[in-house]
Amino acid sequence: MDYLIRALKLAKELVADVAPDAGSLNILIEEGSLLLRNAYTEAPEDYLTQRLIAFGGNYRLAAVGEHAAEALQGLRQLAASHGDTVSILNGSLELTSLTSETEFVVDERQWTQAELYVRGFVTNVGGKQNPNIHLDVNDDRFGKLIVAATREQIAKDQTNRLYKPLTLRISILQDRGTGNYDPGSAKLIDYVETGQADDNVSGYLDQLIERAAASWKQVTDKDSWLRDIRGYGG
Repeated sequence: MDYLIRALKLAKELVADVAPDAGSLNILIEEGSLLLRNAYTEAPEDYLTQRLIAFGGNYRLAAVGEHAAEALQGLRQLAASHGDTVSILNGSLELTSLTSETEFVVDERQWTQAELYVRGFVTNVGGKQNPNIHLDVNDDRFGKLIVAATREQIAKDQTNRLYKPLTLRISILQDRGTGNYDPGSAKLIDYVETGQADDNVSGYLDQLIERAAASWKQVTDKDSWLRDIRGYGG
């Protein structure tokens, strides 16, 4: 029973991260095997199929999202602990299989500084040693985001932000290989008042384009980089 519960949790995490719109997932247990079958569609074009085929070619974890990568690692551990093979299928098409012999390819992270607007509900502000703003963000990439700030940034703000919606402009590290963000690196740049964000977007995008142009000059093979981002890198 514990085996089945663990398999269900990992399967749910895998599908939620890679294909949030997938309709259903069938789990079948056969002798020596655990089959995870996506019953949503058999079309080879669907997102789940594309990402897992890209992953299954060389077991490169960067081909899928961070949470899906953790789920795949958990499924491999499950297979190894019981001597099983975990097979992931889309209809009748096997996308990938995991055994105790499976070796994942983990890319070295390449971080770049990004800037974002994030909006959420403020649950805490302050901190004696490490001033920050706790923001409950309606965004699956972040969830509850803790944005580091300076004492000066918080002290000069005369508005009571607690338990109110707030938009922040933040800096945050982004993995160039996967596009994922590091929530622990979020730092406050400025508060954005209601109505101000739309006015700022055009100019802000121009700034981002200018900064990005300088940052991406170090990408020498742009075609290869784009293939890696899409999960087709070798």
